Amino acid sequence: MRLSKVVSIAMLVANLAACSDTLDRVHEENGTAQGNRKLELEGSPFRLALTDEQHQGYGVAKRYVIGNPCTSAAATDARLKSDVIKNIGSAEVQFGGVAAPEVVETRCVSITQTPQQINEVWLVLRGSDKIAYTVAMKASSKGGTDLEIHGPWGRAH
Repeated sequence: MRLSKVVSIAMLVANLAACSDTLDRVHEENGTAQGNRKLELEGSPFRLALTDEQHQGYGVAKRYVIGNPCTSAAATDARLKSDVIKNIGSAEVQFGGVAAPEVVETRCVSITQTPQQINEVWLVLRGSDKIAYTVAMKASSKGGTDLEIHGPWGRAH
């Protein structure tokens, strides 16, 4: 066999291997996107991001909390903040937490004008774990603020 044929075959094998890696990455990205759509539909405060890490030849997805760290909209209203903590505390007690959990972080997710609504993620301590809750605050037609709180969603990393 001539040297040029050997080089051509070697290049073909290398190109096929590269295509296989590219297809694997596309499948991993599609799986991550599907997982994120499911999490969003469920109302979860978590999303997945594909990392450069590998485990047994496959890409590794890491879970993260949506939103950006911020001062909660409830921070300037003592009653509203107390109501949110009380509602989260009621859920926490059912899962081994305390009735007045310590809020360690709030994350701003979205603000809409019509209807006026603020969506946040609150992270509270349960032992040494940060537990996520989604909090929606809506302007009430009766005055004040209506709350919609969901969780616990699980441990934030």
